[in-house]
Amino acid sequence: MKTLLLSLLLVCGFVAHGAEQKKTVWLYNFEDAQAQAKKEGKHVLIYFTGSDWSQICINYKRDVLTGLDFTKYARRNLILVEADFPNKGAQSPALRKSNEALKEKFHVSGLPVIVVLNKEGVEVWRQNGAPEGGVRPLLAALTTAVGDKPNEK
Repeated sequence: MKTLLLSLLLVCGFVAHGAEQKKTVWLYNFEDAQAQAKKEGKHVLIYFTGSDWSQICINYKRDVLTGLDFTKYARRNLILVEADFPNKGAQSPALRKSNEALKEKFHVSGLPVIVVLNKEGVEVWRQNGAPEGGVRPLLAALTTAVGDKPNEK
């Protein structure tokens, strides 16, 4: 009985650890993200999306931006910001205005778009649209533009 209980606890621990590893924290306040990036010496990745109407955006976030490989990379190197432009979703007027200002500032005309800024707020990389190939091409491009901190969690 003890062996069975210990086995169940271990399995639950691995499942919980796996779920934790897969979580990403997306911020919605650009200024907070910039301050955090500067403090932590990371880059800011802004994901411009239409989360409730653009199937390409929905699929890209689900298939690429929430996967374990991207999550591990992002935790080491990026502060993530989601600038959402929903058709039906509830969004405060202040957040909508802030997202519109980001869209204008970074000259975003279609969705999805990813813009990466260094800790000083200078654009260092951009991806317009969701390319085929999943997470590997994205990580290769980000590693070239941003680098990687493989020894950090």
